[in-house]
Amino acid sequence: MFGVVTFSSFGLGASNPFGLILVLGFAVVLVIVGALLIRSIRRWYHDTETSATESSGFSLHELRELRAEGRITQEEYDAARSIIIGSSVTKAGGDSKIEEQKQELPEG
Repeated sequence: MFGVVTFSSFGLGASNPFGLILVLGFAVVLVIVGALLIRSIRRWYHDTETSATESSGFSLHELRELRAEGRITQEEYDAARSIIIGSSVTKAGGDSKIEEQKQELPEG
């Protein structure tokens, strides 16, 4: 009732080089489409991740300047700083980065 389906059933055997080229071409197209799909998914994921971390709109340098100019209070600075550091730690993927970042950030 059911027979074994092989490439030769479709005229794609070794005796037909065009059929082999067709199959290889189809495989190459599938690989390229898959790579483009993975690339677009990664780009989309990266864009949503960076937009979430950039939602504060300020860098630590800008926050220090605002605090030095008196445009924000020390409490506002501390709160915004913890949000920025927390989002960068989450992006980096670990609590060990907190201590390194605290040592790198000058207070003042």
